[in-house]
Amino acid sequence: MKLRADGPDIPQELLTAQEKGEVLFICGAGVSKTVDLPLFRGLVEAVYSALGEHWRLHPAEREVMKSNGRLSGQYDRVLRSLERRLTPAGTGQASGLRERLRDAVRAELQPPTDHDVDLGAHAALLELSRDSESKIRLVTTNFDTLFERAWPRQGPAPSFAGPAMPQPKTAGCAGVLHLHGRLADQSLGLAETDLVLTSAEFGDAYLRSGWASRYVYDLVRAYTVVLVGYQADDPPMRYLLEVLEADRQRYTDLRRVYAFAKIDGDEALTRALWEGKGVVPILHDVDADGSYGPLYRTILEWRAYAQDPTAWRSQRLRELFAADPVASDATVERVSELLRHGDASRLLHELNPPAVWLPLLRQYRIFDSGAVSLGAWMAARLNDPDMIRAAVAHPAFDEQTVRDIERALDQKRGELGSIRARAWEILLSAKKPRTDPDDVSSWYCRAARIRAGEAGYEARHIVASLLRPRLKVKRVFRWYDEPAEPQAHEPGNEPLAAFMWLDFEPSKDVSHQIVEVWPKDETSLVRLLRALERTLLDALEHAEDVGFIDVGHTIVCRDRSDFDVPSVARHAQNKHHYRFYPLVRVMADVWEQLAQAAPEQAVALSRPWSHAPFVLLRRLAIFAATNAVHPAADLAETIMGLDDHDFWLSGAQVELMRALVARWDDFTPKEQADIEARICAGIPRHLFADDAFEAERWESVVDGSIYRRLGRLKAAGKRLGADSLILLQQIAERHPGWCPSSGDRDDFHYWTESLMGPQGDIDLLKDVPDAKLVGEALRIEREGWFDQRDLWRQFCSSDPDRAFHGLLAEAKAGNWNAAAWGPLFWASDSSLQDSLKVEIADAVLAMPVTALGELIDMIANWILKHRAFLDDQPRNGMSRLWRLWDRVSELVYADDTAADPRGEDLIGRALNLPGGVLAWILVDHLAAAEPAPGAGLDGLEPRFTLVARAEGEAGLLGRVHFARDLGYLHHTAPDWTAAEMVPRFQLEHAEALAMWRANADSSARARPPELFNTLKAPLLEVIRRPELSDNERDNLATRLLDVLIGHQEGSAQDYQLAAAEVRDLLTTGPERLRDHFAWLLWRLQGDNPPANGQPAANGARWNKLVGPIFKQIWPLDARLRTEGASENLVRMVMETDDAFPGAVDAVVDVLAPYQIHSLEYTLGLETAHAALIERYPRAIIKLAGALIDPTRHRVPRDLGRLLDDCQQHDPEIVHDPAFLRLDGFKRLSGA
Repeated sequence: MKLRADGPDIPQELLTAQEKGEVLFICGAGVSKTVDLPLFRGLVEAVYSALGEHWRLHPAEREVMKSNGRLSGQYDRVLRSLERRLTPAGTGQASGLRERLRDAVRAELQPPTDHDVDLGAHAALLELSRDSESKIRLVTTNFDTLFERAWPRQGPAPSFAGPAMPQPKTAGCAGVLHLHGRLADQSLGLAETDLVLTSAEFGDAYLRSGWASRYVYDLVRAYTVVLVGYQADDPPMRYLLEVLEADRQRYTDLRRVYAFAKIDGDEALTRALWEGKGVVPILHDVDADGSYGPLYRTILEWRAYAQDPTAWRSQRLRELFAADPVASDATVERVSELLRHGDASRLLHELNPPAVWLPLLRQYRIFDSGAVSLGAWMAARLNDPDMIRAAVAHPAFDEQTVRDIERALDQKRGELGSIRARAWEILLSAKKPRTDPDDVSSWYCRAARIRAGEAGYEARHIVASLLRPRLKVKRVFRWYDEPAEPQAHEPGNEPLAAFMWLDFEPSKDVSHQIVEVWPKDETSLVRLLRALERTLLDALEHAEDVGFIDVGHTIVCRDRSDFDVPSVARHAQNKHHYRFYPLVRVMADVWEQLAQAAPEQAVALSRPWSHAPFVLLRRLAIFAATNAVHPAADLAETIMGLDDHDFWLSGAQVELMRALVARWDDFTPKEQADIEARICAGIPRHLFADDAFEAERWESVVDGSIYRRLGRLKAAGKRLGADSLILLQQIAERHPGWCPSSGDRDDFHYWTESLMGPQGDIDLLKDVPDAKLVGEALRIEREGWFDQRDLWRQFCSSDPDRAFHGLLAEAKAGNWNAAAWGPLFWASDSSLQDSLKVEIADAVLAMPVTALGELIDMIANWILKHRAFLDDQPRNGMSRLWRLWDRVSELVYADDTAADPRGEDLIGRALNLPGGVLAWILVDHLAAAEPAPGAGLDGLEPRFTLVARAEGEAGLLGRVHFARDLGYLHHTAPDWTAAEMVPRFQLEHAEALAMWRANADSSARARPPELFNTLKAPLLEVIRRPELSDNERDNLATRLLDVLIGHQEGSAQDYQLAAAEVRDLLTTGPERLRDHFAWLLWRLQGDNPPANGQPAANGARWNKLVGPIFKQIWPLDARLRTEGASENLVRMVMETDDAFPGAVDAVVDVLAPYQIHSLEYTLGLETAHAALIERYPRAIIKLAGALIDPTRHRVPRDLGRLLDDCQQHDPEIVHDPAFLRLDGFKRLSGA
C-alpha cells in the first residue's frame, strides 16, 4: 500500500506485521546520511584524507575505489588493506597507526552539534520498530549515536553494542542495538565499544567467532526484519544476508526480510539484485536532487499511520469515498488497499460510503476472506434503495451481518416503509448462512442405503431438504436499452420489483433417482409423502410471505409456483422446469405408487389436498382424484369446489381437463350437467381489471374460454348436453377460423415446443391491399398468437417489397410503427432486391427524428448488413452509406448520457447497440478497402474521430469496438491511433479497464511491435488487476508468451519484452496467471505434431524452445508454488521424451505436492509415457519425490509398484536418497 503518492508501495503483510509488533528495523548509514554523516565510501575517503594517503597508488585499494574496479564497493576490504599496509604485524607502530585510523573514523562520524538538526527519520524508525507491548528495539550497523539522541521516550535510551547486545525476544531486548559497535558519546554517557570496520573484523564477527552470525539468525527467527539505509552491495549486506541465505536453506522458520531500496536505473535489475540475496525489495524513487525524500517522507507517514492505523485509514478513506468511484480505477484500488485490514467492518460502518461502493469492492474481493462484515454498513443505509439493490447482488450474509440488519430493522422499521422493510426481511431470509449439510452430497452418500431399505427419518429429511425450493434473490434484469429506473416512484413507495427478482430453487433435481430407489412398501411411501407434503406447504407459505405467490387472485398468473408446474402428471411440457416442479413430481409419483400398494391409504392422504390453501396442492388433489381408486364423486366435488381463478386461470385447468376426459363417463348426469353449466357460463369478468379489455375483445376471450373446454370434451368423444352443443356451434360461427388444437394442447395456458422456423401463414395476406396490409397482419397475429405470431415477420421475409410499400402507406399517413418496421430491417439479404434496399435507405433518410430514434438499433444493424451495397449507391454526390451513417450518428453520438466504463457486458452491448455498430461499420469499411500499412484513414478520419471523442455511452461503446481492433487500426493509421486511442489504454485513464477488456476479447495477438512496445507497461500492470475476468487475463497474458516464443525462435526481435518482466509478472500476479502460463507451456510442449511422417521431436522442442522460456520466466519463490500450476507443469514434463531428465531437473524445484491417487494414471505411466520408467527411472523417482508429501496429501496407492518398477530397471537406484525417501513414505502409508 502506498502511504504517500510519491512513496514506495509497502506490502500489506508488512504493514500488518508492524501493527502486530512483529517488525524489527535494521538501519544502515543511509539513515544517518539524512543529517550529512557519510556513507561507507565517504567514511573511507575521510580516513584516507586524515592519514594523508591515496588509494590510486596501490592496485588492490584502487580496484575497490574505482567505479568499475574488480573489488568495487568492498570498503571493508580497502580499510583492511590500508590497515595491513600501514600497520605491519610485529612493529611497535602498529597500535598507534591503528588508533590513528580509528581517530579518523571518530572525527568523521561526530554527531552534528546543531541542536536544531532534524532527527525525525531516526525517531520515526524507532517508533516503528516496537513490539506488541510498545517496547522499542532497533538494530543499527552505524557507529554513531544518532538513534540514542532521537530516542522518543522519557529517560535515556538503552544502548548496547556487539556481543553485549541482549538476545532477541528476551525481557531485556530493548533500546538501540549496535550490531557492529558504537562510538562514544559523552553527552549521553555512552562509552565506545569495539568496532567491526575492516574485513578482518567482519570475518571474526561473522565467521571465526561467529557471534554476529548467530545474532542475525536469531533476529530473523524472532522478527520480520526491515532493512533501511543500505544498498544491495554494501559490505554489511554481504555479511548479513549471506548468513541468512545459508541458514534459510536449512531452516524454514526464518521470517521474511524486506529492504527499502532506491530504483537504480533498471527497476527489474534492482529488484533482481535484492531478490538474489533473499530479500523482498520495497522500491522507491528519489527526489530531483538525488535525496531520499520519498523514502523518508513515507517513513514519517508510516509513523503517523502506526500511531493509530484505523484513524489514519479513516481519514484517507473519507476523502476517497467523497470521490466518484466510477471516474477512477485508481481510487477504487486505493480504497480496496485501505480496507484489507481487520478494521474494515468498523470503517465501513463509521464512514458509511454510498452503496455504489459495494459492488466495486466486491470486484476487488475485499469480502472473500470472510473477515469483513457488511452488517453495520448495511444497517446504516437500511433506508437507501441503492443499498438494497447492492445487497441483492451480494453473496450470502455472514452471521454478524444478519444480526446487525435484524437489530437495525427492529429500530428503524417505522422509517423504512413497508416495502423497504419487506425487502430487507426477504434478503435476510434468502442470504442467511445455512447450517444444514450439503444436501446433494448427503443424498449420494445415502442413496445406496435407501435402496437397501433404510428409509427412516434421516433419509426422509435429506430427500425433503434436497427437493425443497429455497428462496433466491437476484438482481432485476433489464435489457440494454431499458432505463435503470423504468418508472418514477415516490421515495419509499417503490414496488418490491424495483429492488429484486425473487425466485425459488431446489438444491438439485434428482427426482427420478428418488422415485427409483425409495422403498415401495406402504409405510415408507406414506411417511415420505407426508414429509414431502409438509415440505411443500412450508415452502409455499414462505413463497407467499415474500410475495412469490399472490393468493388474493387479483392479478392474472401471480402465483409463480403454479406456473412452475405445467402438468402434475408426467408431460413433455414439464421439460426444463425446476423451482417447485421436482418436489411436485416426486409427490405425484410416490402417490401413484402408494395407490397401487394401498389404495385406501392413498385416497385418505390425498382428499385433504382439495381444501389446501395453495393451488399446487389443489392441483395434486385433482391429479389424485383422476385415478380410479378415487370415487368419481370426489373428483366432481373437487372440480366444482375450485374458485373461479383456479377453474379458469390457474394451471389447474391442465389437471381439470385431463380429469374430465379420463372420468367423464364415471360422473352422474347431474355432475356432468353442473360442470357443463359452469363451463358454458364462461370466464367471469371480475377476474380482470375494468380496463383490461374492450367489449369486442372481451367477447372473444369469453368465447375462447368456453370453446377450448367444450371442444376438448367433444373431440375426446364425450357426450355433451344439447345446450352445450348449441353454444359450441354458435361460437364456431362467430369465429370461423377457430379449430381445436390437437391432443391436450388447449389445456395449457402456455405451450412450448421446438418448432422449425417462425409461425405464420402468409397466404392470409394474399388479397389484402397495401394500405391495409400492416394493420391486418398485426390483427391476425393478436388473435391467433400461437399459430400466427410471426406472420408479419414471415411476410417481410417472403415479400419484402409489398411489406415495404404497406409500411410506406402507413408512414405517409403519419404512422411510423417501429414494431412493424423491425421485421423488414431484419429480412434476409437474399429476399431484398437492390432497388428495394435503395428505397428503404431513402425512407430512413426521410424518417422523422422521433421514428428514427425508436428504430435506431435496427437501422444501425441494417446499415451494417448492407454496408458494401449502400456504399455503391450515390445520392446527391455522396454514397447512401455515408448519408445514412451521418444521419444516424448525429442522433446516436449526441446522447451524452453518462457512461460507466465498468458497466457489465460492454462488448456485447458494443456489438448490438448503435454506438458500437456504427464503429463496426467504419472498421469493416476500412478493412474492405485494404489500405496499405500506414496509409491512414483517408476520408473516414473525421468519422473515426467523431466516435473516438464522443461523450456518453454511445461513444464509449464505439471506442470499445475500436479497442477490439486496435492492432489493425494502428497498423493502418498509427498516428491517429496513437493520438485518439492509445492514451485511453493508460491505466490512469477512466476508460482504461474497459479498453483493455475489449482488447482482450480480440483474437489479435501481439502485433504491431510499435503498439506492443508503447502499451507494454500498462499491459503488464492491467494483467494484475482483479477486475479482469479469468479469460480476459488469460488472453492478454498469452500475448506475452507469443512474444517470448518469437524471441526464442529468432523472430519478433522488435518486440521489447524481457523474460525478466514476465517473470516479475508471474511473481506478483494472481495465482490464476501462473496456472494459465503453466497450461500454455504444457500445450506448447505437447502440441507438437509429427512432420513428414517422422516422430514428433519433443526432446528438441524442450531443449530449443519450451525449456529456455520456462527457465527464464518461472519464479522460484516457494510461496508461489500452487497445485494447479504444478499439475500442468508435470504434464509438460511428461511430454519431453528424451529430454525428460533435464526437464525434471528444471521443474522439480518449483512444484507443489498435489493429491495423486494413482501415479500410473496421473502421469500416464501405463500408456503414453510407459517407456519413461524403463529409460529414466531416476528422473521418475525425482519427479515423484517432488509431488508426494504425506503431510499434505495421502500417499498414492501405487507408490510401491512404481518403486518396484524403477528398481527393476535400475537396481542401484535403491541407494538413491530420493528413492529411500519415497520408500519411507510407502512404509509410513502402511503403518
